Order: sequence, then C-alpha cells, then structure tokens
Amino acid sequence: MSSIDNWSIMFLSESKNITFLSKTSFILSTLGMAFSILSMMMLILTTILFSEWRHSYKNQLLLQFMLARFIFSFVRYFYDLIKYLKICTEYFNPIYLGQFPLAYTEMALVTWMFVFSKQMHDSLVRVFNTESTDLLKVSLAAWLIPGALSIITFLIFNMQIGKEIQIYVIYLFLIKWPTLCVNGILLISSLRSVINTNTSKTENNPRIILVMIILLFTFSIQQAATDFHKLAFIIFHFEDFTPGVPLFFVFTNIFSIYHCTISILFWLFGNKRTRVLWGFSNYRKQSEQSSCSTIS
Repeated sequence: MSSIDNWSIMFLSESKNITFLSKTSFILSTLGMAFSILSMMMLILTTILFSEWRHSYKNQLLLQFMLARFIFSFVRYFYDLIKYLKICTEYFNPIYLGQFPLAYTEMALVTWMFVFSKQMHDSLVRVFNTESTDLLKVSLAAWLIPGALSIITFLIFNMQIGKEIQIYVIYLFLIKWPTLCVNGILLISSLRSVINTNTSKTENNPRIILVMIILLFTFSIQQAATDFHKLAFIIFHFEDFTPGVPLFFVFTNIFSIYHCTISILFWLFGNKRTRVLWGFSNYRKQSEQSSCSTIS
C-alpha cells in the first residue's frame, strides 16, 4: 500500500502506474483508519472534558504527537485511496503539489517523535521539571520547522529535476535517520533508567517501559527498515523486484495505521486514573493531590 509513501518513487516513471493496494489491503486499511478516527476523537474528547488531564504537560505533548501520527497515516491512506480508485491520473507529475503533504507529515511526525522522546528522557533520566517548559514555543517549533524544511525540499525537487533520488538520500542520511537514531538512544536510556530505579512496583513505570518499547520498535525501526526497502526499490527498479518487497510495504503501512489506534487507546486507558475519569474504573487514590501529571 505504500508505493506512494515515498517522494522519490513518485518521480521514477509516469508510465508505471503501480499500485500495491489489493481489495484485502484496502479493506484492512479502511477499517484501520476508521478505528484511528474513533480513537483520535476519544483522545480529543478526553482533552476537552477533563481539565486535570489536559493540564499535564506530558499529555499536551502526547495529544500533538498522536495528532501528527494520525495525520501521517491519514494522508498516506488518502493518497493511496485516490490512486486505488484512479481519481488522480497526474499523480506522478514531478511538480504535482501532492508531494508536499507527504513530505511535511513525515517530517512533522519524526520531529514530534523526537520531542516526545526527549521529554520522557528528561523526566526519567535527567529528572528535569519538564512541566515548566514553554509548551507554545515547543509546539510552534515542532509544527513549523518541518513545514519550512518541506517547502525547501519541495522547491529543490522541482528545481533539480532528475536529481530527486540524490536529494531523497541526502534527506535520509542527514535528517531522518539521525533523528531516528537519537530517538532510539533517548528511549533506550530512559528504559534502562526505569528498569534500574523501579524498586517500587508502581503501575505507571511498567506502562512507560511498554510504551517506549512500542515507540522504539514499531516506529523508529519500522521507518528505517521501510526506508532501506524504498532505496533498494529505487536502485534496482520496479521490474527487478520480487513480490516480497511490495508486500513488505503493504504490511508496514497497514500495521502503521493500526499502531496509531493502539498507541492512543493504550495511553488513554492503560492508566487507571484516566479510566476513573471516564467512569470505567472504581479505582481511587488516597487523595486527589495528583494533578494527573503522571497520566500517560
């Protein structure tokens, strides 16, 4: 399904209108997007209805991180959909504006992944008071910097026709992969810190560990592996590939959509305090002194 989940592949050929969407992958992807929309609505409702939940700095970052995650999946689903239904016949045109949303949503997601990983690292390893961080500045930087980079990339792509692959490789080696590596280092460091210091078997720490593992292995590693396959796909050309690689793209893209739903629901209802807010649990703390700053 992810033939369009790569700016460079779009430029290779106008005649090869290759689609990896089968009816099965289309149905699975549509169901996954429906679940993602419902879970995103639940996250937004939680933010609107419960002031103690949204006042947590971590939760405010989480909301934007998951929003970036959802938009990333939705844009790729939408582009696959119009390609699957053959609505847009000029999709492979190098100057088609569709490449900008693909570039921006990926850069925004990678940026928010870094922001969230750093917040977890600072609070768990360096023990900084992240609640005092200026949320507005962080949010503006995380949304606007990817936009500026995407515009620059878009302009370079259209001024350097024929060098799109080289530009894409530069982007991977200088921006995306280094950021993914830093994410991995931050998460592993946080994971080790939690394991080494978790003498009290609280509810939250094991859940933080699980979330970090999910984020590390299902996003960073998955993205890097997908990019490696894309590069091979470009280098060896479409016709030289066995069906295994397209199936890999299909699997990772569908898995990515469902991962969005799983991540949101886990962070919302994996914690008893959030379940209490929704009336799904009778659990009560001894006092209401907790301002939900530890709600995941």
